[in-house]
Amino acid sequence: MFSPNAYNALGVGTTQLYNEQVVYNRKRHVKFKLGSRTFNFQIKPYFPKELSKEFLLVDLVNNITRLAEDQDAVLGSVSQVATSHPVNIFDFYKDPAKHNELGEILTLGAQRHQYGLGSNFLEKDI
Repeated sequence: MFSPNAYNALGVGTTQLYNEQVVYNRKRHVKFKLGSRTFNFQIKPYFPKELSKEFLLVDLVNNITRLAEDQDAVLGSVSQVATSHPVNIFDFYKDPAKHNELGEILTLGAQRHQYGLGSNFLEKDI
């Protein structure tokens, strides 16, 4: 669960404040109000247990049309931020506690891509 306000901390020029909590889950897609707060449940096949800057950047790009921001300016800033801090995915998931999470990502990618994982991909590389 997070608020789109979290995008403001990425340094990509977003400044809007939202009165909504986004809840990623695997079962329901619904928006409802509880008191003065709005909860937006969205179905996502994969989401991390803890939000990272990288996840938020990708999520921001995926949801750019839902934001009250100058889309071209924000996307230009996202490109600069993403290239200024390159991340080696294998370094990010080097911790054995994160191996299951990486396995889920790769499984989902193999299922969704028409060719699956490349023939040169080896699990030992993780």
